[in-house]
Amino acid sequence: MSTPGPWKWFETEDGRCRINPEGGGLVIAECAVMEPFSEEQRSNARLIASAPELLKALKDIEVSTYEAMTAALARAAIDKVHGDA
Repeated sequence: MSTPGPWKWFETEDGRCRINPEGGGLVIAECAVMEPFSEEQRSNARLIASAPELLKALKDIEVSTYEAMTAALARAAIDKVHGDA
């Protein structure tokens, strides 16, 4: 079971990016690279924070699509998120 979304990211005073559930709580992830306040870690934080919405979109594609290949690709990505792949 994963932490429910939505998630948000923020930058700490020392230049790291952290991802939390939108309502606060535990830190889900922290992006830190050698250079604080870097665009690379901000991009990584944005990508991680969007994970719940990306997973929902894949599930919606899987349910609504009639093209077998697209559904299979979506199912494979969903399984990977849940550790089934």
